[in-house]
Parts: sequence; structure tokens; C-alpha cells
Amino acid sequence: MEQDYRKHLKVPIHEDRVPLQELLPLRQPLRILIDPCDLCNFRCHFCFQSKMDFHGGSMSEQTFARILDQLRDFEEPINVVHLFGLGEPLLNKKVPDYVRLLKESKVARETAITTNGSLLAEDISRRLVEAGLDRLSVSLNGIDDVSFQKNVGTHVDFEQVYKQIQYFYKIRGACHLHVKINGESFDEAQRAQFVSLFEGWTDSINIDHIVDVWPGLEITGGGGQMYDSEVFDWKASADGRRIVCPQMFYELLIHCDGSVSPCCVDYGYQMENLGNVYESNIQEIWNGSRLKGLRVQELRGENSGYTFCRKCTYPSCGSTVEITSCRDKLLKKYEV
Repeated sequence: MEQDYRKHLKVPIHEDRVPLQELLPLRQPLRILIDPCDLCNFRCHFCFQSKMDFHGGSMSEQTFARILDQLRDFEEPINVVHLFGLGEPLLNKKVPDYVRLLKESKVARETAITTNGSLLAEDISRRLVEAGLDRLSVSLNGIDDVSFQKNVGTHVDFEQVYKQIQYFYKIRGACHLHVKINGESFDEAQRAQFVSLFEGWTDSINIDHIVDVWPGLEITGGGGQMYDSEVFDWKASADGRRIVCPQMFYELLIHCDGSVSPCCVDYGYQMENLGNVYESNIQEIWNGSRLKGLRVQELRGENSGYTFCRKCTYPSCGSTVEITSCRDKLLKKYEV
């Protein structure tokens, strides 16, 4: 198994996905992340939550209802609404209700959640499936009690988590279940063991990589990509300008207090953001002059006007999309 476990690995990307540069500029986001809770019950060594003095919260029903109402303003359903952001979404007990409301309102073609799996109790699993969840990704940070303690800084009963994931798989219906680990946290034998444990209990499985995506938090010592190069392979800008960050061209992250960020890794939103759903409209933020200006700066290779972006390395190590090679062509479209 140690020799051939990699043949089972698969990144859950839609095979019919069109290159982003062919779709830009977009009249609405392809993906919107809604963060139900930016608190976390883990303190993973590779996450800013274990290093930074971060004060999070949980999204209220009032805030979610406001977001849902604003999503109706877009002409078409959002391709993916992902209930995930900076914390563990299942700490918010209302998440199954939020999934149901998203499905009933038809504002999203696909609803997704990413969780660490520790809170995936049977009743929560049933409620998520009954609500119509389309995709559940489990970021598993241990394959036994010992590795969990080492990686997340707290005791986790692996057998319980394992049984919870198996239960979800059994009742998942049309929901796609994806399970992954961070490869740097495990040796080769453990990686093979992980695949052996979950092969047959998930629709797709992968081993990601730890990378330094948060400014001010260096974990790996530099370098690396989140995904294997044979899956995502591109070159940095050949002209010496900064790599274009694609995130602000196709997604938004709405935090638990209603603040809006241009990127999925922005933990600095409490100091600077694009606006708040209580003061602005999501559609207005997406098509507004500030975000348009940030996109033009990115395409020109200039230093970003958004504080968090200036030191962020996500474009070169974490993104699954490359548009740097098309920057000049795209710039003509965005400067209009």
C-alpha cells in the first residue's frame, strides 16, 4: 500500500471547469464563502488561530438572513456558496438550517462545507443531508489519538471521528464527501495508512500540503505549493512583476459579523475590509469602484491597495487558478 496509495488521490475539482481568464470579467462571483463561525475548537500548529491574538464570533440568524436576501439580487445563482471561512463552521449549531435556507432560496447551484470533522455527530450529519448539502470536505488532522494531539493541540478521539465520517458516508445520498490531510504532518507510512483507512469511505481523498499563506506566520520555512505540481502546474510571472492573485476576480468571503473580504484567507478583516452587509450590498461591493481598483492594481503588478494583500503569498503557493500569463489582455478589459 505504501507504494501505490497515491493513485487513489484526487482533488475535488469539476472536470468541466472553464479557465477563469475565459470568463473574466464576471458580473457576479463564482464562489461566495460565508463564515458561520470564525472560532475554532482546534489550535493546529500551521494555522493563524494558534499564533495570533484573534477574536472571533459566530454568525447570527439575522446576519445570515440579510446575506441571503442580498444574494437574491444577483441575476444567476452563485456557482458555489461555501459555508466556511476562518474557523470551524459546525461550532454554529444553525449551520444545517443555513444549508436548508440556501437550498430553498435557490441562490446557489452548489452548497459546500469544510469541517475538521470533530463535531460531525450523527444528528448533525442527518440534518445536513436532509437539508440538501451538496459537498462536505473533512480536513482531517490526525489518523490516531497521538497524531491528533500533536497536530491540533487538544485531545481528539480518533475512533469517534472515524465512525462519524463513516456514518456520514453511509447516509450521504447525493452529497459528495471529500476527506484530506496535510501531508507534512505525517510520514510516508502514515499517509498510506490514511488512504487505507478512508478508501471506500469517501467519494474522493487527497493529501494537501502546508504552505505559508498568512502574512506574519511562517510555518514551512518558505516555498511549496498547497497541491501537487502534477495537478496544478504553472510558472511565476516572467516579467519580474508580482504574481496576479486570482481570488478577488472570482470570490468573496463574508465573515460572521457581515464584513466582506476579497479573499478566503483574510483574517485581518476586523481592521480593514471591503464593507459590511449592514452598510453595503454584496452586489454593489462586487461591482464597486474599490474592488475594481484593486483588480487593476493586481493586473498591473502594483503594490495592492488592500493592506492584507501586500504581504500575502497565497497567489504563489495556495491558489488553484493562474491568470498572471493573461494579465495584459485582462487589464484592457478592467481599465475600461
